[in-house]
Amino acid sequence: MPAKQAGSLLPQLLISGWIRTRPRRKWVWVAAGLIQALCLLAMVVSAAWLPPVGAGWAIAGLLLAFSIASGCGSVAFQDVLPKTVPEGARGRLLANRAAIGGAFTLGTGLWLSVGTRSAEAQAPLLMLIGAAALLWAAAALLFAGIPEGESDAGERRYPREEIAKGLSLVHRVPGFRRFLAARAALLSVEVATPIYVLHAQHKAGASLGDLGVYVLAIGLAAVVSSPFWGAVSDRSARRVLTLSAALGVVVAVIALVLPMVLHDEILHWAFAGVFLVLGVAEAGVRLGRKNYLADGAPADERPLTSPSRTPRRG
Repeated sequence: MPAKQAGSLLPQLLISGWIRTRPRRKWVWVAAGLIQALCLLAMVVSAAWLPPVGAGWAIAGLLLAFSIASGCGSVAFQDVLPKTVPEGARGRLLANRAAIGGAFTLGTGLWLSVGTRSAEAQAPLLMLIGAAALLWAAAALLFAGIPEGESDAGERRYPREEIAKGLSLVHRVPGFRRFLAARAALLSVEVATPIYVLHAQHKAGASLGDLGVYVLAIGLAAVVSSPFWGAVSDRSARRVLTLSAALGVVVAVIALVLPMVLHDEILHWAFAGVFLVLGVAEAGVRLGRKNYLADGAPADERPLTSPSRTPRRG
């Protein structure tokens, strides 16, 4: 998870200055999507054909490459979204996207619950990764069809200039500083899932099959909560982030208290409720910050301020 987050976030500063020179930024996302599809396919090949240690290192490296491509695509997405979807409808669009993703997550959880009960669980997992690769390739083709108008090609700024410009924004705009601090703190919600899985395994003896149940809970949370988050976000994305942060605190307290009050035989099922609340909080964080940034950034600074934008409204 740290490699995924670092690979996704750090390269955005390097790519943002170049993206501003592109008249149509959707092609950056298309290229990133295809690279992510190739990385996933390479993971399947590595797991199937390399010895365990070699496969582990290869998959870790491919995950880093996948995350770097994801970060580049995120910058482009945050620029294409305000150009193609009017303000006031972006929250609903992001909610629909999250709900569809939640439906896929439900299918993934069901597959894990059923397919990983046997002793040999590698094949179902590799099939999931292969299916994800196909979905990324399909997403790239669909994104290529978005009717994006040309942007005025801005002057290219290099990483040092981007850093200077970003620090200037932090210094001049108090709301931007507060948003950066909140965004950094809310990463704890987005990276929490593996930690909660390890906690459930340690306290409740959760198995790989139980992981499928937890994934089902997260998918159900995304499907159920996304329409609510989308509606609230179109009125106040800041409120979505505030409520999501509060839920993050609640789920942490629940996860710590449950092992103290429940018997072991039902504890691993109770943890499904923990992941349900965690999924609601995570869906709110992701949707809220994306909509907040899309609505808040000046058009000529969207690549610089992605994934963190200068807020224009609450």
